Amino acid sequence: MKPTAKQYANVLHDITEGKTGKVLELVVKDFVALLSDRHERSRHREIARVFESVWRRRYGTATVRLETAQAISAELDRELKERFTNATIEKRVNKELLGGARLQIDDRLLDGSIAGQLSRLKSYLINS
Repeated sequence: MKPTAKQYANVLHDITEGKTGKVLELVVKDFVALLSDRHERSRHREIARVFESVWRRRYGTATVRLETAQAISAELDRELKERFTNATIEKRVNKELLGGARLQIDDRLLDGSIAGQLSRLKSYLINS
């Protein structure tokens, strides 16, 4: 059974932790050689994407994306900055949203938009 991208990303993190300079370069080169030997070099983008997520989980940083129907208040902006001190916060006004908001933290999406709520209600009614 082939390792998952998450397994590869965790291994890559473990073997590169604390390494710098030439040592880091050699470790990464050996990792790429391992992927090549296993005929999985084409998965490098997927592994890199997951590696970034692993890194952020372990070190407490994140990318937070907030999409709202209108600009947020200064108070809400301040609260976001306090809650996500080590995060990159991206705010976007989307006029197509009728109301509510979508909040994405790394690869997790919390859809509190009206459209999202209606979609979940429709699914619930159909599957009940």
